[in-house]
Amino acid sequence: MEGLHSIRNDSLGIKAIFEIELEEQSNVFMSVSRTNYMNDERYVVIVDSEKFLELWRSEPNSIHSEESMGNIQSWKNDRKYQDAVKGFSEGLENPVPVANIVCQEHLKKTCIYEKKYFIFKKITGIEKTIINYVAFTNGITRTLWLLVQGAKYFPVECSNEEDANRLAKAAGYGGNEFMTVENLTKNT
Repeated sequence: MEGLHSIRNDSLGIKAIFEIELEEQSNVFMSVSRTNYMNDERYVVIVDSEKFLELWRSEPNSIHSEESMGNIQSWKNDRKYQDAVKGFSEGLENPVPVANIVCQEHLKKTCIYEKKYFIFKKITGIEKTIINYVAFTNGITRTLWLLVQGAKYFPVECSNEEDANRLAKAAGYGGNEFMTVENLTKNT
């Protein structure tokens, strides 16, 4: 899996550790931990940063649209940005947990109009378009930090196979692969 650095089994448990390349500074590390439940229902997907951001910006009715539609300067001004700076500075010894996201579909309906007379319109049909989007359960600020630092790809976690598959197809990096936490960590 792209970016997989190692599998660590220590006093805190088993973790899959990912190394993320950045544009202008040393690589950073993120992890996903094996837990006592649902390891076979939690999926890690390596996403392409630009495609991921595009999906996030497509989220309908988002409560985080200010963040998703932002830019590098506004992201650096996020109230928790310095927490991400500190978290990523701890390196391989304490990798930052991956963000938890969902990848869903939205059915967008657009009316098709025909002009009647000069100012009136008549609806002649409805165009339906399925739009994929992502939303966060946890991890917005660390994702903003990665985007600011120019990460080309990074891992995220989805809580079901359908979301992971949809995300891998829409924004997957490299081979569009995804893997359960169980399979990532089972040989330890």
